[in-house]
Amino acid sequence: MNREAAEFSSPQRGWRGALVLFSLVSLFYTASGMLPGRVLLPMDLLSDLGPWKPDPIEPRAVSNRLLSDVVLQFVPWDLAVKRHLRAREMPWSNPLQGEGAPLFANPSVALLSPFTWLRLALAERGWVIAIFLKLLIIGLGVRWAALELGAHESAARFSGVVAIGSGMAIVWALHPHTNVFAFLPWLLASSLRLARSATPRNTAAVVIFAALATGGGHAETLFVGVVSIAAFLAMGMREGGNGAARARLRLAAAAGSGFLIAAVHIGTFLALLPGSHVLHSRSKEAASDFRGMALTGLVVPGALGSPLADEVDLSAAVSHGENFNMRNGAFVGALCLLCLLLAWPDLRPALRRGLAIGTASLLVSLSLPGLRDAIHLVPFSGVVAVPYWAVPFVLFASLAAGEAVETVAAGPIRRGLGLLLVAGGALAVCLGLLVFLPPLRPALLATARSGIERLRAQGTLRQETNVYEARLNGYLDRGRTTVVRRL
Repeated sequence: MNREAAEFSSPQRGWRGALVLFSLVSLFYTASGMLPGRVLLPMDLLSDLGPWKPDPIEPRAVSNRLLSDVVLQFVPWDLAVKRHLRAREMPWSNPLQGEGAPLFANPSVALLSPFTWLRLALAERGWVIAIFLKLLIIGLGVRWAALELGAHESAARFSGVVAIGSGMAIVWALHPHTNVFAFLPWLLASSLRLARSATPRNTAAVVIFAALATGGGHAETLFVGVVSIAAFLAMGMREGGNGAARARLRLAAAAGSGFLIAAVHIGTFLALLPGSHVLHSRSKEAASDFRGMALTGLVVPGALGSPLADEVDLSAAVSHGENFNMRNGAFVGALCLLCLLLAWPDLRPALRRGLAIGTASLLVSLSLPGLRDAIHLVPFSGVVAVPYWAVPFVLFASLAAGEAVETVAAGPIRRGLGLLLVAGGALAVCLGLLVFLPPLRPALLATARSGIERLRAQGTLRQETNVYEARLNGYLDRGRTTVVRRL
C-alpha cells in the first residue's frame, strides 16, 4: 500500500485497549473529584466573595481564581434551567439575572449538549462524570481520526493521549469550549469515512457529530474547528473530477444537516448578537500586541506560574493581563513539537497538510503583525477571540504526534537527541534550584519589591505597599512551590 492509499486504511482492532488506556489517562485528571465528599468544582471561590467574608479586602486562598465563571455563571445557569424544567416550563430566560437574561439563546448554557444533561441530572456530581467523558471522547475521537488517516494503532493511541493532555482539553475542561472540541475529531473522522464510502451509516455519522459539536455551546471553537476541517477536506479532494465534486456535496449536505439540527439555539443567539457590546468592541479592534507568552506556552506553559492557590501568577505583570488559559490553550507538549519538526519530511502528505493548516491557525492566534487585521476580512472571523484560533493546531498536531514520535524514535538521531534532552533537563534543574540558595534571598526580595511597585504604578495592585510587604514571605514560599512543580 502506498503512502497516499494509506490515508484511507481504517483498522478497527484494538479499540478495547484504547478505551482502557484513555480511561486511565482521563482518570488521572479527574479521579480526585470522584472521591467521597469531593466535587470537581472550585466551590471554594465563594469564600473569597463579599457575602461570605466579613472583611472585603481580606485575601483568601482559593483553589483557582481563574475558574470563577464556573461557580458564578455555569452552576447558577444549571440551577435556573432546573427550576424551569421542574415547573414544566421552557427555560427561555433567567428571571433572577438582570431583567431576565436569555438562557436558551445563550450558547454557553449548552442546553443541547449531553455533557450539560449529566450536570442537570446529577447536579455537582455530574461535573466530574462530564469532564471524564469529555477527555475520554477526545482521546477516542483523535485515535479514530488518526486511524482513518492511515496511522498504526500505537501511533493513533499516542495521538489520543496527546490530545487528552493538551492545553485545550485540560485548561478548558470545565467550560463549553471542550463540549465542542470533544466532537471535532469525530466530525473529521466521520467525514473522511464518508468521503471514501457514501453509505447511509457514514452519512448519519457526519450528521450526528456535526449536531453534537454544534450543541456544545461555544460558537467560536465551533467556527474555527469547522473552518479548519473544511479546509483540510477540500485540500484533500482538489482532484478527482465529478466524483470529488459529488463527495464534497455529500459532505457539505450531511454536515450542514447536523449543524441545522442543533442550530436552534445558535439561531436565537445570532439574532441577539448584533446588539452585543462584545461584538462591537471586537469588530473595532486594531492589530493587537504579539502574544509572546502564548508562544512560550507551547514549551513551558507554567512559565509565569499559575492561578493555583499555592503558586505565584505573574500574568498581569508580564502578559498584559492575558490569563493562564488563554496563553496555554495551544500546548501539546514540547517534546511532541520537537518530534513534529524533526519528522516533518517523513510524515505522510495528509498529516503535513493538517499541520500546515494548524500552523497557519496558530500564527493567527499569536496575533502576528498584519494577520489580526487580515482575519477581520473573513466573514464572521473578526468576532472570534484571537486565542481560539489555536484549536485547529491542537487538533492536527495531536493527529500527527503519534507518527512523528515513532519516526524520530526509529531514526538515527534518537540516541544523540536523548542525551541532549537529558543534559538540557539536568541543566534546567540546576538553574531552578538556585532560588533555594540562602545568599540569593535578598536579591529575590528586591526583585519582588520592584515588581510590586511596578504593578501598583500600572494600577494592577491597588492597596498600600505595606500590605504587600506583609505578604512578601508568603509570595516567596509560593514562588518556591511554583519552581518545584516546574522542575
